[in-house]
Amino acid sequence: MGRDVIINGIGEVTDLLYQQKIPEGYSRLNGLIQDLSVYITTITDEEQQAALLETVKEALAAMQDNDTTLLADILQYELVEKL
Repeated sequence: MGRDVIINGIGEVTDLLYQQKIPEGYSRLNGLIQDLSVYITTITDEEQQAALLETVKEALAAMQDNDTTLLADILQYELVEKL
């Protein structure tokens, strides 16, 4: 998976979450996380890799708190920026 495909996928997920289509958003996010994990392992810059992993952890914390708005914000504004 390329970076552009992941960024487009994040856009789809955030649109669904902002529209309160939570099950669809989480379903799409599930596949996206797998693609993102593979992509992160291909990054050779350790600082960039660490920054992306930290942002993913923040997103997972928002999911655990059932805060879909925060999750969408993290994905859209933090993760996309770091990609």
